[in-house]
Amino acid sequence: MRINAEEFRKSENGMELLAARKTVLEGLFGEAKRCHGLRRAKQRGVEKVEIQALMIATALNIKRLLKGLDKTTGYARRRMASFVADLAFDLFGACSRLNRRLALDT
Repeated sequence: MRINAEEFRKSENGMELLAARKTVLEGLFGEAKRCHGLRRAKQRGVEKVEIQALMIATALNIKRLLKGLDKTTGYARRRMASFVADLAFDLFGACSRLNRRLALDT
């Protein structure tokens, strides 16, 4: 038996899911818009806007990794720090290559 969306939203389970969405997902999108420029596209074209959105998502994920780094100790902390440093280095190289490619397209 299926219930419609309005009935589900008003149910206890639906209200719990909505509360979780408000605190987690909406906060992430709000941060991306407020702090990282997701409100407006910097480039024209679907591919370039998609790249911008992916870069913002990557920045947010790195921020989450660094927050998790505060909660770890010992070997796990060294491994995570090494991973984040390698990731940042790889992203810098990827951004440099992407900027050169975008400059050639214009």
